[in-house]
Amino acid sequence: MNKFKAVGKIRGKPFPLLLFFEAIFSISHAFRHPVDAELTLEGIKCGLSEKRLDLVINWVTQERLTFSEEAGDVIFDYGEQDTYNKSKCLALAQIIYSECGLHKKALLCLCKQGQIHGAMEYIQQFKDFTSDDLMQLIKLCPHIELIQCLTKEWNGKPPSLSFGLALLYLFSVDMKKVGIKLLQEINKGGKDAIEHLMINDPFCSLEKWQEVANICLQNGFDKLSNDIMSVLRSQAGVTEISEEDDTVNLMQHVFW
Repeated sequence: MNKFKAVGKIRGKPFPLLLFFEAIFSISHAFRHPVDAELTLEGIKCGLSEKRLDLVINWVTQERLTFSEEAGDVIFDYGEQDTYNKSKCLALAQIIYSECGLHKKALLCLCKQGQIHGAMEYIQQFKDFTSDDLMQLIKLCPHIELIQCLTKEWNGKPPSLSFGLALLYLFSVDMKKVGIKLLQEINKGGKDAIEHLMINDPFCSLEKWQEVANICLQNGFDKLSNDIMSVLRSQAGVTEISEEDDTVNLMQHVFW
């Protein structure tokens, strides 16, 4: 490989290093002997540097290669620069990440492709995503549909993420616009919608729901704020919620 690198490019001729990788990868496919991780990575870099995504697609999907996190990252980053081919790069990177057991990165690729239902199935399949993992996911891929799916029941199973805590997180990391959109969507469903979310959210304490109500009030969602406070007043564990200032006194720290 180093000899072909040293040759460099020859005007009017195919890039010798690219020809080298084409030959190596073809032989690996024919003889069913995988190319090692280092050569795989170098080959992918070479193909992308020559803008031969078609070759990289063929190598990843057809040939016998040894995948690595670095190979997935190179393709993912290339897609960030080449927006026309971004979806193809995300799909390729997802293949590599999945093969390497890098489930958080594979999940991000699914979400960035807009495959929200596929992402939810992926979460259900592997079941090793923490709340912190999913919070980071919505920060990197703040799709309203994704957040809604994560904070609602899915195929009869409880929500993967707390709606209240997700909303507070968005406002805490300067993603207010996304938080506002989320409030607009839940506001459409009226009191029944927010009550259903609250009842099915075992992770968000009463104090945190009070913070959510305050955020609603601060951003013009007065009715939604009142609906949240109304639900809180109806729940066990509350000794007093003042009508004047909506301050909360608790018998216990946990909502239920």
